[in-house]
Amino acid sequence: MTHVFVMTNHKGGVGKSTTATNVAFGLVQMLRQAGVERHNILLIDTDSQSHATLMTTGR
Repeated sequence: MTHVFVMTNHKGGVGKSTTATNVAFGLVQMLRQAGVERHNILLIDTDSQSHATLMTTGR
């Protein structure tokens, strides 16, 4: 089953990338604790500042 979560707001600086990154990491932790071995979490950062990419990869 596929679920899609979207964090959006026209105003900058409201925490969209931070919220999206924390939700993705939280889902990974929940699935691991539940013993789910196979799961895929995809975080797509379409923000031109690429803040979520920086937070997850350090690049």
